[in-house]
Amino acid sequence: MGSRNLVKLHLGCGKKRLDGWLNIDCRKFPSVNIVSDLKNLKKFENKSADIIYASHLLEHFSHKETNKILKEWNRVIKKNGKLYLAVPDFNKLILKFMILRNPKVIIAPLFGAQDYKENFHYTTFNFKSLKKQLKEAGFTKIKKTKFKFLPKNFEDNSKIWCSLNIVAEKI
Repeated sequence: MGSRNLVKLHLGCGKKRLDGWLNIDCRKFPSVNIVSDLKNLKKFENKSADIIYASHLLEHFSHKETNKILKEWNRVIKKNGKLYLAVPDFNKLILKFMILRNPKVIIAPLFGAQDYKENFHYTTFNFKSLKKQLKEAGFTKIKKTKFKFLPKNFEDNSKIWCSLNIVAEKI
């Protein structure tokens, strides 16, 4: 996939702007191009985006909504388009807790920083559980990855110790 004329959506961008992307968040910041509900991308037509990137966003929604949200994101992605998804990895969190026996180390990645209304976590994932839900939502070729498309100086939660970074392709 070449980079010319690609429609790239950066969902849940917050204050982290990606140049060349539509930066979308539920809150208004200078970095945001579109303020929108991130569960429902009704502003976008079917098969209108080549790539969706969502870093540490999906866990901010109820576990009861995960499949519906993933299906909605799938609706917007073009055939052979990609979803790059980062979430806290529950396996890494549990392992860290078991080693250190200190819940403070995992509180924020497990429950959210809770420093504003939307910054609470309502669900958790490991690779197996997220892969299953992505398949149910119509994605394929699901694998762990490093996000090499991100600029080297771009810092977001996909680079933290507990991040599970996945790429999935739309069928």
